[in-house]
Amino acid sequence: RFSLGDDELVPINLWVPSERVAVHRIAKPTAPQRKWSSLVPWVLEERLLQPVDKMHFVIGTSPNEDLVDVFTVSREDLNTWLSVADNSGFLPVKMVPDYFAIPWEEGRINVGWRDGFCLVRHSATEGFAAKPDLAWTMIECLLDDDMVALRLSISLPDPKLVPENLRVRAEVNDAVPDWQMTDMEMTVNLLSGEFAPPRQAPRLNLGQANLAGFVIVTLLLLT
Repeated sequence: RFSLGDDELVPINLWVPSERVAVHRIAKPTAPQRKWSSLVPWVLEERLLQPVDKMHFVIGTSPNEDLVDVFTVSREDLNTWLSVADNSGFLPVKMVPDYFAIPWEEGRINVGWRDGFCLVRHSATEGFAAKPDLAWTMIECLLDDDMVALRLSISLPDPKLVPENLRVRAEVNDAVPDWQMTDMEMTVNLLSGEFAPPRQAPRLNLGQANLAGFVIVTLLLLT
């Protein structure tokens, strides 16, 4: 493994399973932005499957002047992932939902694959992971609901997994996500607020950080 010293943890960027993360697009609160972090949990309370105090909230970017993205993940999951990393000798400085590893371009839904899950990215910041049967249904809803005709690209190890009604509308190939080299700089970081890494954490370059993260990402996906 990489080592910065006998007693130091190695800083890394980590992909985490998107099926454990939700992104909500909500109307921007009318209160000053400095108060959003305390207001947003209660705005989302009725959408959550767990109590507000069990969840961690990350305010993302604004797709326009009226809306803002909010990412939610359970505090238990974050603590589990941090513990797995720590026990492996790593210090996460960034945790990113793994659907961000799927390329995105305007007007297109891109679908990738990770160990039995479809990774779907349908905007610069929005996406999800789901088992194939559910993913196909959700993709059909996206295609039907959008006022502009969307293109569809699907990258899977076995094209036969794609239903015929979607296969005839899609570009299908067997490409796989490049977990090690995908740039995480412009994505959300789930490690914010009380989960933020120490300010003095040393930095690694992109290749080192993502390679180290790739070493234990499988462990995270199994938790």
